[in-house]
Amino acid sequence: MYTPGTRASARGLGPLRLAVLLVCCGGLLLAHAEATRVALYMSASNGVLDLSWDNGPQNLERQLQQLGFDVRSSDGQPTLSGPDAPAAYIIPAQNGPSFYSSVEDMNAISSYLSSGGLVVVLDANHGQGEALRSFVEESLGYQGSWSTCKQLSANAEKQLALTEFASSFVSVKEWPESLENAQTTSLLSWCRHEDSSASIVPLYTSIGDESQVAVQAFGKVSVPGAVVWMGYSWKDGEQEQWGLLLKKLVEEFAQGGYEAPKQGNADLHPFNVDSVLAAAADVGATYPPPPPKSESTKISVVNMTAYGAAGKTRDLVWYDDADFREQLKPLSALQLVDQTKTPCPAKCGACELAWKATRSNLQVAVFFRDPVQIARIYLKQIKNSGIITIQFIKWVYPPTGAIAGNVGRTVWNVTDDTSMCQSVLVVRVPPKKSGVNKPVPTGFNRRSLPPSLASTAVGGVLITMERPDNAGQNFGPFLEWVRFSGRVLYPENAAIYANAVRKK
Repeated sequence: MYTPGTRASARGLGPLRLAVLLVCCGGLLLAHAEATRVALYMSASNGVLDLSWDNGPQNLERQLQQLGFDVRSSDGQPTLSGPDAPAAYIIPAQNGPSFYSSVEDMNAISSYLSSGGLVVVLDANHGQGEALRSFVEESLGYQGSWSTCKQLSANAEKQLALTEFASSFVSVKEWPESLENAQTTSLLSWCRHEDSSASIVPLYTSIGDESQVAVQAFGKVSVPGAVVWMGYSWKDGEQEQWGLLLKKLVEEFAQGGYEAPKQGNADLHPFNVDSVLAAAADVGATYPPPPPKSESTKISVVNMTAYGAAGKTRDLVWYDDADFREQLKPLSALQLVDQTKTPCPAKCGACELAWKATRSNLQVAVFFRDPVQIARIYLKQIKNSGIITIQFIKWVYPPTGAIAGNVGRTVWNVTDDTSMCQSVLVVRVPPKKSGVNKPVPTGFNRRSLPPSLASTAVGGVLITMERPDNAGQNFGPFLEWVRFSGRVLYPENAAIYANAVRKK
């Protein structure tokens, strides 16, 4: 049993004694009363914490006190409602055999969040993220399954930086720009849940790989409270920037700085699935609408396929070439531009209608008939995952399928693809980099682009996969399709884009 030295409760002081303390201790007690109250779980009785070998919880308690909080440490789940409700409830790293959600009252946690509370939960030393997943699902009432939310690494010395999404969670003034890369820090994948009301925001990620998350916030539409997961265990002691982050979050919540999400944010996730699955299931199944005007200088498109790839005997085969079917083979690059193929089964497994990566062939390229400015790329992997790099291929006229010397901007670069099979990886290219908002002047064509557009005109995309050294012959990964959103510049034949025209 843990016996903290600073546990206190105003309810335990009689009115006369409290008045005497107010008179005698004057300013000191007033200062203490004005301090923001936080509750800290410090119970070893239910198996959530093991305080005999890991001093992380005590280190966390000490830093909270140093930050000036009124810390109420409890041997068991504290009171989270009424006048004793804390501004934040903090649960240290779960280093015991039991998960918090399996032994404590999660209904009380849900009620606390519904009243606007903040729960900060640290990682667990087992379960590969299950402690967090179960805690969030039960406390926020998520319905459905996790698309992705797993532990990627522990004791990982990574450079951790504030994300561009942090301000969408809560408007903290002067967020810490980075966090210490302490050895006892775990990283999770950027979590995504299929509940449409879920709002999940990565606050700090590994520099250069936004899929590796060190601090992550979980909310729900119309729920005024939130759960924040932190990957640092405090086993290595107090850390200045991690402590500052805690202080900023708790104080901002205490001052009412958090607003309940108005809608879910699944589309923010780089592995978003729902936004394109329906449209991509059968691209060529319906009779095409009337084509755009042929004299158009640009066509805005969504869910567009590429139109060419390497074939059996040629570096570049177009989807409408007379010998396309002869060039098309199972598991080949041309599967990614076949507009009449049927969808692969909706289960994790190999499919002949997908491109397959092999030990000797880890790259695949697809090409466009006309120059394209790309705003988003959607890629569906159906067995295993392994997309680590996506690069633009510069527009060259006439297109020949040549890659050497034409590789341009890298728009996706990670060390480990954490997406699930049957999920869709969404890669977003900011407007300044894609060029989609630039004017498209008349008097030019695909043979001769204006200088203002030439640098952002793309002729294709090169995708690089990874696979484990010990992967078997049938590992893959398997890529079923690639789709694009953006705009086509100076199309020679606008009719081929009829199925992809963005509806206004």
